Amino acid sequence: MTTPCKIIFLGDDARIELLSDANAEQIVTEVTVVTPSANAEASEISKLAMDADHGVVVINASVDIAPSIREHVLLARQADVPSLSIMFAKMSWLEGVNDADAFVELAELEVREIFNEYGMNGEDALVFHDANIRSFSKMYSNGIGLPAALSKISSVLKQRPGNGGDHAEA
Repeated sequence: MTTPCKIIFLGDDARIELLSDANAEQIVTEVTVVTPSANAEASEISKLAMDADHGVVVINASVDIAPSIREHVLLARQADVPSLSIMFAKMSWLEGVNDADAFVELAELEVREIFNEYGMNGEDALVFHDANIRSFSKMYSNGIGLPAALSKISSVLKQRPGNGGDHAEA
């Protein structure tokens, strides 16, 4: 039996609602999900991130990029989190909004740039959305919904040398 991979959810406080709505810890059994509390101190975030195999930076799609995103990416880098991906939450709030797809695309580019600034390989970051939006002309996603995101991330981590779940070898 392999050790579950540990995924830390960082970023916007929408991550807390996203995880509580889905009860993520019971969705994919080979994954352990953790997230800092709302308004967490840097020490709490760092402590949780130190043995994470992967980080998911949650972005509230209905608002601008939160300043905490940059701080959480920096803390993930300092804690040696091997890789990060992006999850847009509250996508349903954008249904019918003019140019919403362009807004999300720009937000994705901005987050990828932040990843790159801190040496976290933004070009290879997986992107997930919590809902499919009919009004988007095109929506590139590695998965829709939290279960799909956790399953895809778990699959990618298992392909890593050391079979995922082993932060020291990632």
